[in-house]
Amino acid sequence: MIEITKYVADDGTEFEDKTKCINYENNLRLISYKNDFALFDENKCPLFLENVKSEEIFYVVVKQPCGAVVLGDWFEKCGDINPFWFTDDEDCIGTWAYTESAGWIKLEDEIQKYTSIIAELNK
Repeated sequence: MIEITKYVADDGTEFEDKTKCINYENNLRLISYKNDFALFDENKCPLFLENVKSEEIFYVVVKQPCGAVVLGDWFEKCGDINPFWFTDDEDCIGTWAYTESAGWIKLEDEIQKYTSIIAELNK
């Protein structure tokens, strides 16, 4: 007799590998919130959510706080740091970029910071 273990995703899709099943379900959850955020690669090209990998994401536009929550959970389930762990839900709305030196930064905050510096220096 051969014993086979199958893992079944919420939508009924079957897998023989538990990790593949979990990754599939995580991506399904992302897809259900696709209007609440957008993902882009290092060339600023949109990424398709069906097979996206966390290491491909360099830019994120968060449109709704729930998008940040779902996306943050997804990053953690992929074994990565949640880019929004240090912000309140409302503060997550905006454009985020990944940098090697600083990790995830909110571009609007950076613009405001440098605009203030420029204004101060030009007094």
